[in-house]
Amino acid sequence: MIKKSLNHIIDEGTISFFNSVRMYISKQILIIKYNIRRILINNTVINQKGIALDVGFDQFSNEMKRQFILRSFNPYISELAEIAKPYLVDCDVIELGAGSGFTASYFSNFVDKNHKFVALEANPVMVEVLLDTTYRNNTIIEVCACAYGSPSGEMSTLNIKSDFWASSTASSIESSKTIKVATMSLRKIILEYDVNEFVLFCNAEGIEYEMFENEMDILVDMCRLMLVSFHDNKVKGKNTIYYVKLLESKGFKLMNKIGTFHVFNNINFKI
Repeated sequence: MIKKSLNHIIDEGTISFFNSVRMYISKQILIIKYNIRRILINNTVINQKGIALDVGFDQFSNEMKRQFILRSFNPYISELAEIAKPYLVDCDVIELGAGSGFTASYFSNFVDKNHKFVALEANPVMVEVLLDTTYRNNTIIEVCACAYGSPSGEMSTLNIKSDFWASSTASSIESSKTIKVATMSLRKIILEYDVNEFVLFCNAEGIEYEMFENEMDILVDMCRLMLVSFHDNKVKGKNTIYYVKLLESKGFKLMNKIGTFHVFNNINFKI
């Protein structure tokens, strides 16, 4: 199995210690901020599909706030969750591009308590929202404040839009700011968090193509279900049709297409 051989490829512990300390400090600061916000400002918390989300953060544009309030943000999440439920009982979960933490908090309701949920978010200003949402909803997940990247550990340029919501290391989105962020590959995530067979939720503004090209072996060997949003319009020269055919040639069967998401199950596994 690939997982057993990874220890010979990656030097363990380089990112782990610093990331753990950073996440611990961030969570403690967040708890203080959370309690201060409750006392000093008007309530800006909304509840959508049972998930509490504070839309008062500056990171949310007025359009994003409107979508959340009108319950039109990610309208497909219930359908995606229904498909994923049978797999979530027996699998860990990796989410690339966790954003506000809404998806992670919703999906974690269906993940067995003995399994792990690892969420990556590259945008530092969105990590604060992500941590707030998970804390608010008592969501038990591992938050990794870094971008996806293979090979792991390299610094990558993150392009951030003016409203701070959308960001990508892969796309050519019009950005108002660029910063350097650490990266983590699937191989490193699996080692770092002791992930076993997993469900992959990927909505990360174009990095899906890099993942398919560099770590298809990991996906074939360990990913039982993949929910991925393609971003042809943000990455020049990439084509959804090509990658769908590539995935199918590797044993991933296209089960459904819901909104912007393609749902694949790995036929090398039996549920």
